[in-house]
Amino acid sequence: MPVVAQAAQLPFKREPLVLRRSRDQVRDYVVHKFDQDLPPGELAGLEVALRLFGLIPDTLELRPTMIDLLTEQIAGYYDPDSNALYIPADIEPFHLRVVVSHELVHALQDQYVSLDSIITQQGHNDRRSAAQAILEGQATVAQIPVLMPEQRPDTFPLGWFWQQRVVAARQQTQMVRFARAPLWLREGLIFPYLGGADFIVWFRRNHPGRSVLAAMPTSTEQVLHPARYAAGDEPTELA
Repeated sequence: MPVVAQAAQLPFKREPLVLRRSRDQVRDYVVHKFDQDLPPGELAGLEVALRLFGLIPDTLELRPTMIDLLTEQIAGYYDPDSNALYIPADIEPFHLRVVVSHELVHALQDQYVSLDSIITQQGHNDRRSAAQAILEGQATVAQIPVLMPEQRPDTFPLGWFWQQRVVAARQQTQMVRFARAPLWLREGLIFPYLGGADFIVWFRRNHPGRSVLAAMPTSTEQVLHPARYAAGDEPTELA
């Protein structure tokens, strides 16, 4: 925890719970969260839109695909409702430090902003995606010096993290569900971690000593193009 706090540049106010969960319990959690985020009406509309844009095949059913994909991908998660970090019982020991260093950052973030209210915003999908990119990006950047003290992510070239998505995708080909998923799903899952990490590096360079949690981007445009964030280019509201 002290190393994570130093890397994230925020002190812990309290210690989170750490609990084990079976893979079936992880799946139950994924199902609950998915249905909470995308009720049937919204899910149907999203599926139609994605098919019309050619982003998913006409035969793909989004709900079972996403539930299987997320269950396969999750190696641990922090739940703000219970202030607990959950670790699947089947996780390999060598992955444990990677998972815990990342999820502890989320536990830390939750002590400074309300994660629950951020990630459950209804009707503001792009704003929510931007917030998720900051939360995951900060955790990605902070965990690097925890795992590899010789690495200094603040010195990485801007855009370096997003360029690694090809490498990340190659590494995840052993995950059957991920390898078979359409590009929109794969890059949508990777974007918050890598695209968000690039923004965090930019923010740290341009706003040293400030917390990104106190002034989060309001659109994915601002995450992808930090100059738009700096210029205060707010999203256009559509009726």
